[in-house]
Amino acid sequence: MNELELAHSRELKEKIDNLELAHARKLAEIEEEVKTKSMENKWLEDEIDQYDEKAKTLNEELSMLRKENEQLKSENNMMLELVHKYQEQLAPKF
Repeated sequence: MNELELAHSRELKEKIDNLELAHARKLAEIEEEVKTKSMENKWLEDEIDQYDEKAKTLNEELSMLRKENEQLKSENNMMLELVHKYQEQLAPKF
């Protein structure tokens, strides 16, 4: 090889090395970004799980309160019926 070819080969090798280095840096940057996004996704999934659990608990409490409300309405109606019945019995008859 003559000196011109040798210089050209060195120049090409240097360009290739620089490109490989830039590629490695960009790849490391992207890998770090993916890692960060994965962690963020995990946190969000955990947060969603917590909200789902809280929603489930609140739905169960709401269901219990609705049942209790229905029971109380039923008891209230029974009491009102008794009150009306006793009022009729105690009312003077003309």
